[in-house]
Amino acid sequence: MKEYLKTLSTFLQMVRRSGRLIYGLRSVERYARSAKIIIASGTLTVEEKELLEGLAKNTRTTIVYYGDMTSAELGRTAGRRHPVKALAISSLGDADLGKLMESAQKLADQGGIEMIAAKRRSRDG
Repeated sequence: MKEYLKTLSTFLQMVRRSGRLIYGLRSVERYARSAKIIIASGTLTVEEKELLEGLAKNTRTTIVYYGDMTSAELGRTAGRRHPVKALAISSLGDADLGKLMESAQKLADQGGIEMIAAKRRSRDG
C-alpha cells in the first residue's frame, strides 16, 4: 500500500466514526457548501475536475487531487466496496485535519498530488 494511503485511510476512518463523509461526485456537488475539504481521485474527467474547481472557488473549500489514486482505491480507502471519484468531509469529528493537510502538502511539494485551495475573496472586490 502506498504510504500516503495509510495516512488518508486512518484519517477517513476517524471521520467515519465521529464525523460525516459525503461520497460521490453528485453528492459532493450538492453538499459542497458544508465541506471542510474535498478529496478526489485521479480518474476525474476534465469536466468533473472543472466542476470541483468551480465549487472550490464558490465555497472556499480546499480540494486535494490524488492523481495516481484510482476511484477504486479511494473507495476502499474510504471504507466502501465500490469506486468513489470524490468525497467531501462536512464534519471532522475527532479527526485531525491539520495532520492530513501537512501530509498532503509534503506530497504536493514532491509532485505526488495536486492541492487547490480557493482563495478567500477580499472585501474590496
